[in-house]
Amino acid sequence: MSMPKFPTDTGNLTRENAINQILSSIAMEELGLSHILNAEGEKMQYILGTLEGSTLPEPATIDQVLQANDSLRQLLEATTNKQMILRTKMSEALNAAEKIGPMPEITIGENGNWIVNGIDTGVAAAGPAGETPYIGPNGDWWIGAMDTGIGAQGGIGPEGAAGKTPFIDQETETWWIGETDTGIKATGPEGPQGVAGPQGAAGTVGTIVGTFPDIEALEATIPVGIPGEFYYICPDLYVWCTSTDSWVNVGPIQGPEGPAGPQGIQGPVGAVGPQGAAGPQGAAGPTGPVGPNVTATGLTAYNTSSPTITVLASGTTIPIGTTGSYANGFTVASNVITASQTGTYYVSYQINTTAAVGVGMYTRVFMNGTAPTTLINRPALTTNQFGASSIMTINAGSTLELQFVGLAATVTLATSVGAVINIIRIA
Repeated sequence: MSMPKFPTDTGNLTRENAINQILSSIAMEELGLSHILNAEGEKMQYILGTLEGSTLPEPATIDQVLQANDSLRQLLEATTNKQMILRTKMSEALNAAEKIGPMPEITIGENGNWIVNGIDTGVAAAGPAGETPYIGPNGDWWIGAMDTGIGAQGGIGPEGAAGKTPFIDQETETWWIGETDTGIKATGPEGPQGVAGPQGAAGTVGTIVGTFPDIEALEATIPVGIPGEFYYICPDLYVWCTSTDSWVNVGPIQGPEGPAGPQGIQGPVGAVGPQGAAGPQGAAGPTGPVGPNVTATGLTAYNTSSPTITVLASGTTIPIGTTGSYANGFTVASNVITASQTGTYYVSYQINTTAAVGVGMYTRVFMNGTAPTTLINRPALTTNQFGASSIMTINAGSTLELQFVGLAATVTLATSVGAVINIIRIA
């Protein structure tokens, strides 16, 4: 798969060309995801013994099936999240408003005033300092010497209904509340990675346990699914997604056909020789060992708490990790991601704010004290969505932070998905 190429001279870049380049980058990301899903599909066929021309030396065990299934589930969740991000990115590109007039150059002068196209406007960039409210001796909010008459503490509300005590299910090892499986493991966070052991035998991905005529019948019969159990609705497979608590269509059993490669240079035509007799078919060679599952190493982390962030020119790290699908081979502490394995990774992120952010503010991934240019999103227009993606080498011990950079201001992340970062090892 080739990488997208963009023009180096952006001085005469038109709006139409810019949108076409954004759509091209989305198409390349979709192509990359299709290659990854196709590889996972062939791996599943190989493990189940349905891949034409290949057979396992011995049938896979249940533990191996569950291990491979967990790996595929994590990849499918990450792919589903990425598809949502790409859809939003494409919609914003297609609906981008046309720029009216030349964009002025706006800076803050040494005297603290706004400078527009080199002209001092005489308007201060920062307003006078306000007074911080405080709680007075009477329990009300005060501003300076004025009592607002508003109590700082509300009255005691009515007692709520008795809740349900969580418990740990011994089979799933997850927290349950009543009859609901939260999907949250009861064990603590993953410890540091130990010394690599010998490669195990190939595992399987999942099990098809039933069929239904349509999705409505599946949802009515099995409202809550079990991870790793697939249901066939011709011609697609459906799997339960714990992050969205819903059935997800993962596509047909056989992946779509990949695009045709470029045609090679035609060689000279040789002389036609007589057709020889067909020879006997040779014996099939032994099946080689299954390669390591590199895509099992990865991270997906979110922020859905809608925090308000003060953005600084030196960069402000965005809180992450309040919700995460998985984090194999990574740790997250104080909003800093640390990799434990060296490899080639696919890195992407999406940030959504409640209101459009002015020009001059941008986002980036700050890795080991520097910001890779391929992961910087510096929009030319005001927007409330930021994102970027890249394929890069990440060494063990490397640290990554998702940051907002710009003039001193505040932004508030959206409540649905305020920020999400995906890191998937691909080699």
